[in-house]
Amino acid sequence: MSDDNGNNREIKCTDCGQLMVTAQFVSGVAGGYPELRRSRKGALSAQTHTAADCYVCLGCGLVKFYAREPQELRFRTEK
Repeated sequence: MSDDNGNNREIKCTDCGQLMVTAQFVSGVAGGYPELRRSRKGALSAQTHTAADCYVCLGCGLVKFYAREPQELRFRTEK
């Protein structure tokens, strides 16, 4: 994750306390970042999405994704 100045923050693993580092998540799609999506079915169908950053713990291997713009995952009807 980056702060407002674009500097990487040091992230500690919530499981073992070791350092987590950025990693590239490869899904078979060339280029780009992993994307988080939400969909609604029915008459008011809608889809929201945001890019995600991937981190992996160097100690235990825990993987975490952080939404770059989590507010973008809200539907218009959600506050």
